[in-house]
Amino acid sequence: MPPPKYLRIAADIAQQIDTQVLKTGQKLPTHRQLAQRYGTTTVTVSKAYQELIKQQRIESFIGKGSFVKQPPSITDVILANKEHSEANLSILQPINVGQNSLLNHQLALIAQEKSHGLFDTYVENSGHDIHKQAGIKWCQHYTEIDINPEQVLLANGAQNALFSLLQQLVEPGDSVAVETFTYPGIISIAQQLGINLVGIGLDHAGICPEKLERAIIEKNIKAAVVIPSHQNPCGITMPAQRRHETAEVIKKHNIYLIEDDIYAFLNPARLPAISQLAPEQCFYLSSLSKAVSPGLRCAYMVVPKLWVETMNVMTRASLWMPPPLMFELASRLIEGGQAFELAQYQKNSASKRQQIATRCLTQFALHREPNSFHVWAELPTHWNANQFYVAAKKANITVNASKHFCVSEGDYIDAIRISLVACDSDVKLEQSLITLNNLALSDNKCALDDY
Repeated sequence: MPPPKYLRIAADIAQQIDTQVLKTGQKLPTHRQLAQRYGTTTVTVSKAYQELIKQQRIESFIGKGSFVKQPPSITDVILANKEHSEANLSILQPINVGQNSLLNHQLALIAQEKSHGLFDTYVENSGHDIHKQAGIKWCQHYTEIDINPEQVLLANGAQNALFSLLQQLVEPGDSVAVETFTYPGIISIAQQLGINLVGIGLDHAGICPEKLERAIIEKNIKAAVVIPSHQNPCGITMPAQRRHETAEVIKKHNIYLIEDDIYAFLNPARLPAISQLAPEQCFYLSSLSKAVSPGLRCAYMVVPKLWVETMNVMTRASLWMPPPLMFELASRLIEGGQAFELAQYQKNSASKRQQIATRCLTQFALHREPNSFHVWAELPTHWNANQFYVAAKKANITVNASKHFCVSEGDYIDAIRISLVACDSDVKLEQSLITLNNLALSDNKCALDDY
């Protein structure tokens, strides 16, 4: 028995996408046009399009139509600078102020000194105690959180920590709550582990506790991942009251929460960690990649007591132990104060660049904190985010379209994330932002033709 006609239409369109007959971002025919082409009804075409949406092959927007979708990929968002002629405003990384020289100097000092057993033997429990103590000092400098040294684990960057935690906390097919627009690294992990992500709506204070609670009940949520400080991409920091409210929901329904707090160093003052308020259900993450250097792959996890041994076993099974040399370098920067000085410089620079963005990006609705590394910029109504990305690219500027961050199709908006820290030069950043603003002001069809 042949498959239903809507599935045959969906398979035909999918094949055209795979063979590049239909390209990423291309607008698809209307339901009526496609119904005439296949000799069927618009209802059948609608079911075919819904099937393709489910397969993440296309995306549809009310009043705009359906478009070929590129599956979200972390490599589409974290783009290294390759050409100096292009302004890469796609990546969130600390401004280069000579960190390499500082790191080289510290490495030279380490080479001249005795290792004291740091490098000549294996160590269990995910790392050396002195490195965990430095991690505690780093976390508590920026966040209100009580930390038992036995509950600190080391990881090769926050992405590694997120992957390890989700792999242990949930099973394939389980549902995990995230902000409706979230960091693409989480989307990438979910795709690898077969996890269903459920987008939870945001307001001016971050993730909405009422919507989180409703999703837990209705969609059998097993865990949640939250970015409480300078949320990526929406630029929202949860105030203390919202953190308390979120913790209460987590405790009430006894689910796990991963608190990815790598931007806490940008906050004007210390805020309570959600993990401080619900310590038995929460896993706290911090790292040095945004404050010091992306190459310093050092992350600190604070886990509930009952999960310490499980996560230690996970570490031993996957990499035995995080590299002591890397964490020795990080610890020296923390104990010597240089890590905090670099973090303060990045915070001051981000504040200055937010002021530049305010002056230049007048055609966008901007969402951000005064010290955020980025802005979440809603586009004028005549622009589609995918088209704007292409037009900006033709003007030698790389930004991130909202599709890379969107978890729930129903919450989609046309917006872009603009990094303010990817450029080393304030002048180059200002010129790029002015170009983007002029582009937003222009007619989209003319802009796509002219650039």
